[in-house]
Amino acid sequence: MSINIFEEEVRLTIEKISFIQHYLLSLYKFEILKFSKKNNINPCLIFYLLFIENLNRGGKIYRKLEKIYCYFFYERAIKKDISVGISQIKISNISNILRQSPIMFKKNLFKPSFSINIMTLIIKKILNKYNDCSHYFNGDIFSYIASNYNGNYEIIDVKVYSAVLRSLMKNESLKYKKINYDEEFYVY
Repeated sequence: MSINIFEEEVRLTIEKISFIQHYLLSLYKFEILKFSKKNNINPCLIFYLLFIENLNRGGKIYRKLEKIYCYFFYERAIKKDISVGISQIKISNISNILRQSPIMFKKNLFKPSFSINIMTLIIKKILNKYNDCSHYFNGDIFSYIASNYNGNYEIIDVKVYSAVLRSLMKNESLKYKKINYDEEFYVY
């Protein structure tokens, strides 16, 4: 992929985020603020991660199919370790972070509050481990976050993901800070 195509992909992703930000913020701002504060994470980081995950999640039909699949074929969903909910987290990751069998949290999989809470717990865990392996990512925290949240950094989508996070966060602290969500969350 050429640098021009990469830059265009980042620009288009940020533009797409600007189109959906008001809708998602109106739905989830209180959960984002609550769990960000609880886990000492900048709410903007969680907000942007949630945006990116929702851009890549697919349309309403896919979301309905995801719910139907988990409702009727949950054992198979566990085996295939699919990503679920608004945060698109693999069932195994949810199980590991909660230290529970997937059967225990089945009812909560599609509750936004549950999904955002798990996302913040995962990001907190990722950030806590960063100092031990920052040299692998040349000190780039956003590449580290994207790689650990989404998998292999060699995949171009993860590189775009990290570039979008880096652009949106604009050197903000990753630690919790009280924000005016009517102003600071928005991508202009």
